Amino acid sequence: MEGATIKEGELQILLNLIGDRLDFSYPLLGVHVLDAKLSGESYFLSADISSIGIPKDLGPLSPELPCATDLTECLMSSGVLAFANIDEIRRQINLYRGLKRKACFCPDTNILYRRFFSTTGLIEPKETCVIDIVKSEIQSQLNYKYSPDQINDLKKHLPYNRDLLDEFVNRKMKKARKAAYFANKELAFLREGAMEIASPERGSTDKEGNDWIIAKALRRLETERSVMPVLLTADSSMVEICKGENLEYIHFKMAFGAGEMVATPRQMVDLISELAAVLGVVKLNSIYIFSEFKGKHDIDELKVYFLDNANSETFKRDLRICRKLTDLLGTR
Repeated sequence: MEGATIKEGELQILLNLIGDRLDFSYPLLGVHVLDAKLSGESYFLSADISSIGIPKDLGPLSPELPCATDLTECLMSSGVLAFANIDEIRRQINLYRGLKRKACFCPDTNILYRRFFSTTGLIEPKETCVIDIVKSEIQSQLNYKYSPDQINDLKKHLPYNRDLLDEFVNRKMKKARKAAYFANKELAFLREGAMEIASPERGSTDKEGNDWIIAKALRRLETERSVMPVLLTADSSMVEICKGENLEYIHFKMAFGAGEMVATPRQMVDLISELAAVLGVVKLNSIYIFSEFKGKHDIDELKVYFLDNANSETFKRDLRICRKLTDLLGTR
């Protein structure tokens, strides 16, 4: 099995090689995830989101298996699937922008996980503020890693391709992968333009308590900096706190279920990367794509393994050509 380490953007070379039809599956369970077909300049995707998960009794390791929510998160975070009330969200953003008092849009953790800013472009980083407790909630998830014993337990329960799990020893578990590849990436996207806000109190593992601290931070921001903080959240309980505290908010409603969807080539690259991120490894046609693997150094590195050696040689040739061109142009 031939392999290569690539950058996320180089997945486009892979798409060019594969052709018009894409089949995604989770190789450790043999579970079909979704199909895509290229037509013109767009990919048409089909997925039965409700049938993705297969119940397995793995005790504390059960969350490591794929479920329908995982696929929905990947589709939303790549921009393929929008929030259910996206038109209302857009209307409210423009309404707040039109007021005399300057609005400052403050994302809750769940909005950062969906990568709303980088995928939609509806709000610029300079219009945002990030509360430190939100950053802390994300960063607290980053260092969960598989121990050798956990990998051995997974091997006992997963029926197919167990040798692929060897790549995951001492690498990120699923909740850490989601924090790193979704939320932390979005924080990096906002970093140069966003206003950073200190919480009035230290956070804890108590989510409800943290929600109240976020509300206090927004109230203090409104008083001290003469701006209108607008919380962006998909959490109904956070909405109720905002109502009770007379704070401005936009309630984002998650998408549930999907039939046919359309993706641009850029969105398809993001979707492949994010499926690999959440699942750890995804099989695309006859190619394994890993987000976590032995010897990984950079967050945007992926490893691809080819079951077809002919495709492997063609890909490596095209990859060399692409890298030489980008080096000459100074864009890599």
